[in-house]
Amino acid sequence: MEKKNLAGGEFVTFVNSQGIKVRGTLLKLSINQIIFEVYNPYSLVQMSEVLSDLTIVRVEKKIYQGKATVTNTVNTGIILVVYATLYENFWKNNIDVSSREEIEAEINYLFKNFDSEQNIDAEFKTSVIAVRSFLLGLRAWFEKLEPDFATAKIDVNAEFLLQNFKLLFEKMYEMCCKLHHSGMSVDQDRFHHYMIFVQDLLHQFFMSSPFPHRAYSKPLGYAGDYEMMRMIQRENAEGPNLFTKFINVFYTNIPIANCVKNRTVQLVKLITKKINEAESRGEEFRSLSIGCGPALEIKKFLNNNNPKIKCHFTLLDFNQETLDFAVNQSLQAAKGKSCEIYGEINSVHELLKRSVSLQKEEEKYDLVYCSGLFDYLSDRICSKLIKLFFTMIKLGGTVLVTNMHSNNKDNKIMEMLLEWNLIYRDEANMSSLVPGLGSQKLFTDETGVNLCLEINK
Repeated sequence: MEKKNLAGGEFVTFVNSQGIKVRGTLLKLSINQIIFEVYNPYSLVQMSEVLSDLTIVRVEKKIYQGKATVTNTVNTGIILVVYATLYENFWKNNIDVSSREEIEAEINYLFKNFDSEQNIDAEFKTSVIAVRSFLLGLRAWFEKLEPDFATAKIDVNAEFLLQNFKLLFEKMYEMCCKLHHSGMSVDQDRFHHYMIFVQDLLHQFFMSSPFPHRAYSKPLGYAGDYEMMRMIQRENAEGPNLFTKFINVFYTNIPIANCVKNRTVQLVKLITKKINEAESRGEEFRSLSIGCGPALEIKKFLNNNNPKIKCHFTLLDFNQETLDFAVNQSLQAAKGKSCEIYGEINSVHELLKRSVSLQKEEEKYDLVYCSGLFDYLSDRICSKLIKLFFTMIKLGGTVLVTNMHSNNKDNKIMEMLLEWNLIYRDEANMSSLVPGLGSQKLFTDETGVNLCLEINK
């Protein structure tokens, strides 16, 4: 079931996570993957986004209707080429079990999948099977320990697991790094077959743990939602038993997760610094967080500080549930303090239309930051956004944007197990986004994964 250069009577429509209905042109189609292009004046599709009500029409007949998960995007200018995973239960052409031809077609499909699995690189296959074997033994071992932990009434939290099962975490990460290394040579054309192989063998071990399950299922329609960020930073051993707790703590303590925790600490320090600067000038402080998520940095700052000057924190996100949570948490922390919390529903799509013409310099922001959103956006969109952010800050103000570094060793267990795909960048990529704009500084956190671009005016 594969077509190339499909006719005009064959197209795709979908609703993105921002509620925008989009129509695209089919380029290639198979039972598990679709490649299509959309006109892209703004950012209509992001990496790891779940496209809802995706409908494929062929000769005026709907052949697929359901969801799809974006695995890759290629921006060619005004056209965006989108790669997405399809799910077999949403196909409309159900098999006629009374038809020999259709039954044989299904059998041939099974053979095709079997042949695809046989073509998987031996080193990669060995790495996946090794992880599976390790987890089988580990799960059985933890099951034997359950009664002893129940009798001892031990509080099995993340700290307890990390301290007492350190050797297991180290071994698990070592094996995942081998899987990452063996998967580095997998190109886009073969990626889906490799991903299905990984999920078939390993999903049973990961999907019972809260964090991997939410990351994979994406209940808000996109990866990296506010609750996933909270899960990473809660430091709880979540799950119904020892094994699921272990898996949850593992995923929330690998370097790519630890850099999220470090990012919050870094933002608290930057907010503190910019407030002190505003105080020294005898001015009020204004900040804007783009794609604010849970805004834990605001909550943590206000829980530990009582600014002497009036502070205005504006939180912007495209998801109402996220914004409501962030604003309410921040308002609770701001009680009794000279702080104002504002919430604004807005998307990248709408933000790029914005013409900033603030009349007074003092109405501009001391700090505009975007931590996490760039992992899903193309270079062209990131460049436009940074330029926009720069117009929004006052003289002496700061823009901070972050991106996951391309040198991390966690991306394969993110992409293949959780279908959580990011656009990774290195220092050269980040430097090329807005060369010559303001005074720029590039740096990473202690994990080396959180790459930051700070621009001062």
